[in-house]
Amino acid sequence: MLILAGVLLLRGRGERTIAAGAATPAPAMRATAASAVAAAAAANPAVTASETSTSSEPVTPIAELPTPGPRGAADASVGVPRSADGTRAADGAAATAASRAGSERPRPTRAAAAPPPVEVARAEPAPPPREPSDSGASASRVDRTYATRRSVRFTSSPDQARLVVDGRPVGIADDWDNRGGGRAFEFDRPGAHEVRMELPGYRTLQLRIDVSPDADKDNISIDEELERIQRVGYEKLPGVYDRTTGAVEFVVEPPEATVSEGGKALGAASSFGAASPLLLRGPQVHDLLLSAPGRKPKPIRILVSGNAGRDRAVVREKLKAE
Repeated sequence: MLILAGVLLLRGRGERTIAAGAATPAPAMRATAASAVAAAAAANPAVTASETSTSSEPVTPIAELPTPGPRGAADASVGVPRSADGTRAADGAAATAASRAGSERPRPTRAAAAPPPVEVARAEPAPPPREPSDSGASASRVDRTYATRRSVRFTSSPDQARLVVDGRPVGIADDWDNRGGGRAFEFDRPGAHEVRMELPGYRTLQLRIDVSPDADKDNISIDEELERIQRVGYEKLPGVYDRTTGAVEFVVEPPEATVSEGGKALGAASSFGAASPLLLRGPQVHDLLLSAPGRKPKPIRILVSGNAGRDRAVVREKLKAE
């Protein structure tokens, strides 16, 4: 009997100990409940601090199992409460933040139009350098200097050398040798004059003629021989047809033949008759050309100078049929 009473006494004490342990929550369970409350307050601002701090009723913590079950274990998040519809508050806050971030995303700006291409002017190629002429002429070069009071005679060789006085062609050396049909070349004004003697295949000769009343002679002879540098052909001009101080009369068959000079038509031969002669300037030899359809052209060289000795030159020609 004594043994049976001792066993019953020990069993009663064990049941009271188990009941007391169930009534008092373990420290780990209390900490878990406190964490859940704090997380709920942070996730739901609607719950104010006064509501949690002024409540006089004690809050009985709810024990949570480590795993909420097979269905909830997949999306369980420790310490994050669920809303009434079963979604986590953190998920809703994340969705709201994502939506707000999407609304505040900067709008893409339109790309600025590319500026139109700038056209670069092409540089023009530099002109090829001038090759020195066969004559070797230079405007700044003076080979000889002469002085006269009035005129000069060109007794130079070759006699076909072309003469250019102050930039104006005046004929050939043979026209102004004062022999045969030629005359001496008279300058129309005093001062320094530039004379160029040139011919294809020969070195050009640059002369300076000083016309002054203080010169020793009234008329001088320029007897120069041009230096040949190569053998080339050139057109040989005929002698002077006639000479005049300026007026030229034409008696030509056919009368409608054209009078031209340097490729420029001056008019019909019949328009330059005795009453209206062609007037030419000098001192110069003019190379004229008579031409008509079906006829051979005829070159006519007229010397015009104040010392020509005639006031009028008369051209009498009948053009031959071709």
